[in-house]
Amino acid sequence: MTQSILYRFIILTFSWYITHHEKGTIIDSYLYLGIVIYILLYLFFKYKRWSLPRLFLDFIFINTIIWGRDINTSIIFLFILLPIINAINFSGNKTHFILMLLLTIITYVLHASAFNSWFFIPIISLWIIYLSSYLNQRKWNIINNVSQHIDGYFINNSEIQKPHLIYELIIKDLNKHFFFSPDKGIYRIRTYTVRGNTLWLIHSSSFMWERKGNLQELDLEQLRKQKVVKIQRSGETNIYTYIKQGELEYIFICDIADVDLLILPTFMGFSYILLKTFSKVALLHNYEYRIAEMRNRKFDEIKDNVLYVNKAVKIMHFIRNRMTPLTNLVAFHKKQGEMTEETREKMLNYITTLSKQADNDLKEILVTADYLLEKSNNPFVEPELKKVHISKLYIFVAEIVERLLEGTVEADLSLQKEANSDLFVNINIIETKILLTDWINNMRKYMKTSYHASVSYTDGKIIVCFENDYDGYEVLMQQLAKDMNSTSKNAVLEGKDYGHGIYIIKSIATELNISIKAEIIKEDNKRISKFVLKLIFTTYGKEENTNI
Repeated sequence: MTQSILYRFIILTFSWYITHHEKGTIIDSYLYLGIVIYILLYLFFKYKRWSLPRLFLDFIFINTIIWGRDINTSIIFLFILLPIINAINFSGNKTHFILMLLLTIITYVLHASAFNSWFFIPIISLWIIYLSSYLNQRKWNIINNVSQHIDGYFINNSEIQKPHLIYELIIKDLNKHFFFSPDKGIYRIRTYTVRGNTLWLIHSSSFMWERKGNLQELDLEQLRKQKVVKIQRSGETNIYTYIKQGELEYIFICDIADVDLLILPTFMGFSYILLKTFSKVALLHNYEYRIAEMRNRKFDEIKDNVLYVNKAVKIMHFIRNRMTPLTNLVAFHKKQGEMTEETREKMLNYITTLSKQADNDLKEILVTADYLLEKSNNPFVEPELKKVHISKLYIFVAEIVERLLEGTVEADLSLQKEANSDLFVNINIIETKILLTDWINNMRKYMKTSYHASVSYTDGKIIVCFENDYDGYEVLMQQLAKDMNSTSKNAVLEGKDYGHGIYIIKSIATELNISIKAEIIKEDNKRISKFVLKLIFTTYGKEENTNI
């Protein structure tokens, strides 16, 4: 606003000087009327935020002032150039820089008594300077917008843990900047971290089932050197941007549907803006990675504590169930008055001493058991179940497999077809992650060479299936499958000694109503045995998929 007012003040100052010192059609008596009309129209257009009428108003006023005057004088020539000189400070939503150049040339042609090609040198030079400054300003504006998006991510509670929302805003900014429309150009941004020659998906602006990619070693080395590489495929262009933050390497991929749209951005600092933009986003992901590392370490610590507490709970169940004979003994003692004198005399001395001690012991055991079995007294159990979309459940499984086994989880087509549905599962997130982590750790411990993990959907159920081969544990695996499929309450304790953490897995599964099916399959042609575990979740409907 201040720059705009100062610019108009300079125009009015030039107009006053020209009408007083240069001969022309407009004389002093008409100048002040023209100034009043000019100011009123400017304020009106400014209030309406009409940038184009303001531009025309400036040139109409300039043409009116110089009408009938010699434009070859330095003051009038400079007066004509004022709009281009001030162009970088133009406050409208659109700068109209091409129209501004045309209006300047038209103004000269209208008032020139003889054509002079030298006149175009300062006009074109100023216009090029303006265009360069304008493009640099746009670069910094978009980088500043990205910084604001990242700041908003940390401040806005509705966006926290939803980085795909930042990507959507960045896509709109980049498309608006380079393709002059928020809906054209880039349609998706994907972010990967590099491990060897393998790319592991971190985030994407839209949900993706495929979480792993590969680059040839030569392509990866080229990307590390050039930082930004364009790869064209049939009907699509991918822009790869390489960013390194500390020891972590990130690759950002912009997917562009229309290849022809990339002609203009190559001349407008596309690579520079991508590097600056994604450097800030990589910094955000680096923070997330550090936090996730600490969270995973803490999770492992909590998992051991949960294991201890739940084991204690199961033991207290075991003890309490075996208190029935002792309870009967106490009851027998309390009812001794109803017995015959002969019977009472035979047992009185012994029973009296024993029952008093047993009664005290029983009360202490039951109080302790009730305390441990009370959910509110267990600090490691979340009291509430949460509605989690089936796609988010897949991500839980995939992230744990990627972290512990550095492998992938197959998303069955039956699951992919339901990605946009409203299906969800009711789970306790922490306990579910403990269950998955415990089993996957055991897969890593006992598998021989290979494993397979998949998530599928059938008949209202989500089935998480784990398979792994093994060698030399036949008896152990047979017992494990038996205990996993057992409905006996004591199977948890009976199987505790062979190290598979069956007690924690089965207790969590029972509590969350997750069905477990275990079996051993043999491939005759390869003479290989595989242990298969299926976790079956019941799905429900009408839950918005908002946190993927």
